[in-house]
Amino acid sequence: MEDNIKRLVSESTRLNREAGVEVDVNVLAYVACLQEVEKAWDSVTGGASIMTAPFEPALIAQLGKLLSAVVQKKDSPYVATAKLQIMMEVEFKKQRGAVDAEQAEHQEEADMLARSIVTTPSQRSTSVPQLERLHRQIVEYVCVQARLGPALVDETAKEEVRAAVESVFPLSSLARFLTLSEAERQTQITELSRIVLGIVMYNRHTGVGGYALPPDTSAVKSQAQRLARDLERHSLDMLTQLRTLSAYQTGYDAPGADAADAESARKRAAEEALAVAQALSTLQGLSADLTAGLEAIQQLEAETDHMLETVAEQIGASAAVQKDAIFPLFDRLGDLHIALSEEARLLVVRQRLFDAAAQLLGGFSPMLGPAPGTAPATTAARKPGP
Repeated sequence: MEDNIKRLVSESTRLNREAGVEVDVNVLAYVACLQEVEKAWDSVTGGASIMTAPFEPALIAQLGKLLSAVVQKKDSPYVATAKLQIMMEVEFKKQRGAVDAEQAEHQEEADMLARSIVTTPSQRSTSVPQLERLHRQIVEYVCVQARLGPALVDETAKEEVRAAVESVFPLSSLARFLTLSEAERQTQITELSRIVLGIVMYNRHTGVGGYALPPDTSAVKSQAQRLARDLERHSLDMLTQLRTLSAYQTGYDAPGADAADAESARKRAAEEALAVAQALSTLQGLSADLTAGLEAIQQLEAETDHMLETVAEQIGASAAVQKDAIFPLFDRLGDLHIALSEEARLLVVRQRLFDAAAQLLGGFSPMLGPAPGTAPATTAARKPGP
């Protein structure tokens, strides 16, 4: 099957280029599969399936011409529907791959720094300069692991992180740290990164720091909220289009309508309705995903605000705060910020997916014009008399 598809796509690509037409190979492969499912080529293949045995070169050449004729057809709702279906799948995989690659790159950098820390040999007498160097490595690891990027380039932000690390994991504790196993060291520095992140968040909350934190999610959230409204508006427009096209398909049943024209119009309306339905399904899927993301951010922000107030109460209620009581709260704050940052990154991905969909929508001239539904569908559908 794959061999037939590859050869068919290659042949059609050659023919398209000769005609000065560029068609994505994913679209060609997908349309070929659609034609197979619809049995559009049975009269040429004798009912043989491209999913089975390899086709002869002559048959591939013949099918290549048929495939090119389909994808080169101008103003085709059929091609527009296929293109939207497959290219959104391609875009989704592309964006998912980009997110996975960024996360893998980030984790690789953090793991590299962690290895240099957890594999530091334990010695009976470790000099102060050696301990200071190890402490600097831990500060750098925390900056990377907790995504405190500004602290890697700004001295004020870096000093804030260093002070937070020192308050939790002072230089004097490193001698004991070096007696731990590698797994225990890894557990401690991972937890440390979350606690420090929580401390920096609290610093920003109280107005005495937060320089190491990247910009908050407010701008991304506002953009996502605008996108949600745009998606709702587009979806309502498409529902109107679908209702109008449905009425259009029955409008030619009026007495006096030309039979050939009526059938042609019904077929075109059906193709356009399918294209609009696919576009609507795509936007509704994006809208549902976006709404879920915004709700997740709202819940995380609410819990973050509650946790910050809890920390403030704990610190304000006692002159000497017990680390066993406050560090778990900072740890939870760090976890919440990591989750918020992840949701914010996904909101950006959803915006990119919508941008990709916006480029793919349409692709043909609607039979009802740019403002469907502005006139009674049944009136527009009837062939005017002499």
